[in-house]
Amino acid sequence: MAALRGVPFDSLPIAALALREGRIVAVNAEYERFMFAPAADVVGRTIEDLIGQFVREPDVALISAANESYGEGKRPEGQLWIRVTDAVGHARSIRVEWQASVVPGEDVVYLLDAEAESSARNAAEGLGRAAGELWRCRDEQEVLERAAGVLRARGLTVATLLLRDGDPLLAYGPMLSTSSSGDPGAANPFRAVRPPREILWQLNPDFDYGRAAFFQDVRPLVAAAYPGEAGEHLRERVPQARTVQAPLFVGGAPYGALVITGDDLTPAHAGAMEMFAELVARAIENVRLRTELVQRERLAALGEAAAVMAHEVRNPIAAILNARVLLQKPSLPAGVGDDLLRVIGEEAQRLDRLVSDLLDLGRPLTPRIRAVDLQELAERSVAVLGDRGQAGEVEIVVSPAAAHVEARLDPDLTQLALWNVVRNAAQASPPGSRVTVAALARGDRAALVVDDQGPGFPDKDVERLLEPFHTTRPTGTGIGLAVVRRVVEACHGKIEIGASPGGGGRFVMVFPAGA
Repeated sequence: MAALRGVPFDSLPIAALALREGRIVAVNAEYERFMFAPAADVVGRTIEDLIGQFVREPDVALISAANESYGEGKRPEGQLWIRVTDAVGHARSIRVEWQASVVPGEDVVYLLDAEAESSARNAAEGLGRAAGELWRCRDEQEVLERAAGVLRARGLTVATLLLRDGDPLLAYGPMLSTSSSGDPGAANPFRAVRPPREILWQLNPDFDYGRAAFFQDVRPLVAAAYPGEAGEHLRERVPQARTVQAPLFVGGAPYGALVITGDDLTPAHAGAMEMFAELVARAIENVRLRTELVQRERLAALGEAAAVMAHEVRNPIAAILNARVLLQKPSLPAGVGDDLLRVIGEEAQRLDRLVSDLLDLGRPLTPRIRAVDLQELAERSVAVLGDRGQAGEVEIVVSPAAAHVEARLDPDLTQLALWNVVRNAAQASPPGSRVTVAALARGDRAALVVDDQGPGFPDKDVERLLEPFHTTRPTGTGIGLAVVRRVVEACHGKIEIGASPGGGGRFVMVFPAGA
């Protein structure tokens, strides 16, 4: 007895009846489970007999006509849905299909459970939604672990088999079962033996096409992948029988496979698992692309940093060394020594600021956000700058607030950001001019606004102003505003850059309003 594609009739994963000359000559185990009717009660009867016994009255004429047409060599068109009542009185909807068997003179009638097909559709929709979360993963391992967790949450066992360049054996990724602890790296008896990589293609001839394969019984697969005593031991440990192998292709190259087992899997679920594996692969590609972009950005930033540091460090050192040489001369004009010591002090302070800015840029930010009075924060920050003598030759004032303004932010980090913005504004403004700081309410947002009387921000540079090491000043490092961006984003705020109403530049830090 055989069925389509050479699959043994008894192993068909869906209910089936084998016919010869209009009579039933065999039923498979799935039919017995599906209709709760033992083979002895069915074999030898005609389809018409079964129609009279199981098909509900409204559909009797429909199924009888379809059966008669098939007997005359006319295949029924479309999908035939009927309602039946099984041997124990349970009503259900099924789809009936007639097919020719590979055995001459035999036909096969398939009964597909509508509820099972609906389950497969629901699985596809659920897995598709869950796969959206995979795009937020930081690396490939997290993608695979989350994917395994998604399948496990649906009552399935999953093993991730991975292909590695130059390795003739398969590597193991996350492996989870419904009885496991949930730790993707937990001990698993299968990990003790690694099967050859060719097993993926041997078990699934359509592997290169990315097609998922359904297997009625997983135990022969285990025997093929794990021969010998190890395989015998592992076959006893297999928790479930039905299996889907879903290939993973990343960047067009074979990456591995998801091997999913579960008692309720059907061939209809293979499509859902195939789709899920495709989404997992796309998430891995996304992680790789993001990693490559980050690495390129880091290398570019490192190159810019090296150039900036070479320039910024060399100039103060040269000034200090020149002053040292002059101070070593036996006779100096009156007052020259004091000027040289002042140069040494200024250049040393410049180096100190450079080191501080670099440390601020690289410091990990863990903001402690709370409601803060913005007016108080602005006044305190400006007072500290004055005490440190960092205002230069400009006047820095804080405009009185029209009303109480609160924002949710980290006060220490925001003070650091405001110092950088105000220092930048003071350096851009001519001597004797004014830099104004104001705290403003904006509905559900609050803002710190810094206006200067400098030349303003060139349109072509606005988008790059916040990039590390980009500067428009001959003596600038391009670090300060990069620090500002990190702080503001860490506090869930945003930055606005434009022109001040009175001329000059305007820099705005916007934060969520305080509760």
